[in-house]
Amino acid sequence: MKLTLARFGLVALVVAGLAGAGCGGGGGTAAVPPAPPPGPGDLAAAIAAAAQDPANDAATTPAAVFTVMQNAGAPVVTVA
Repeated sequence: MKLTLARFGLVALVVAGLAGAGCGGGGGTAAVPPAPPPGPGDLAAAIAAAAQDPANDAATTPAAVFTVMQNAGAPVVTVA
């Protein structure tokens, strides 16, 4: 019984510590907005240029699509 109570107390203490660790309030600094993505013409030109490179073939290199988009300046994944 004492061991169970001690474990429960330890778990409660760890949970309280973890919950309190992330509660800083932000520090009063404003968030910087992300840069706007490039226009459609810029992306089309970058994709067309990257299509000429055999290293960017998605059939042999699955990550090539993400690399091409990131190198073109477009956000590959947007978290809302």
